[in-house]
Amino acid sequence: MTTTLVAPTELLQPIVGNQSHDLEMWKGKGAHLLRSLQETQNNFETNRWAIGDWLVDGENQFGELAYSEAEKMTGWERGSLYNIVWVVRKFPTPSLRSEASLKWSHFKELARIADEKVRLELLQGFNNGFEHSVLDVRSRVDAVLKGLRERNGSRKAKRSTTLVYMQVSLEPEQRELIKRLARAKGEAPDLFLRDIVLKYLQNDRRELLAKSQQSKKLRQSEKR
Repeated sequence: MTTTLVAPTELLQPIVGNQSHDLEMWKGKGAHLLRSLQETQNNFETNRWAIGDWLVDGENQFGELAYSEAEKMTGWERGSLYNIVWVVRKFPTPSLRSEASLKWSHFKELARIADEKVRLELLQGFNNGFEHSVLDVRSRVDAVLKGLRERNGSRKAKRSTTLVYMQVSLEPEQRELIKRLARAKGEAPDLFLRDIVLKYLQNDRRELLAKSQQSKKLRQSEKR
């Protein structure tokens, strides 16, 4: 790919028609939320969930416009807002967030595991009645990720596949769509796009080969 894309959200509906009233209502809800958090002096570990849920709601309604408005209101950078939403989407239900009395920083480490089953199994493992530091969670996550890489690496070694890079030209809207879809799956955009191509080739391989053979025969007949 020729563009630099960032990972950590789902395919969202664009703004349709005049939704300025709904946007103002959403901003008002956010302003009230921020004031409430400041008044109660909620700390970093608590307010990220509340802000994250608010951002998800805004993104579902207004797309990237929600992030532009949230940047102005919170003073946080776009990347920080993306990361908050990324973690929130990994643990969407309150019951998951209350597991083992872990804090936001712990969940941020756990969110690095793309495999949902593995991620939730590790989360359950911390529900043992003991307190866990962020470093403890990070080391466990690192160990799990290392094991997954080694397992995937052994599979790739068996295939002995040589990868090459191809340039892909995309319209800005298409590029943004790939970014958002990749964030939703917690993947790097170039790898996400590669998976799309591989699935297409796998599903339509016979048809593509047949068309290729037809084109080859046609070229040969034209030369004659």
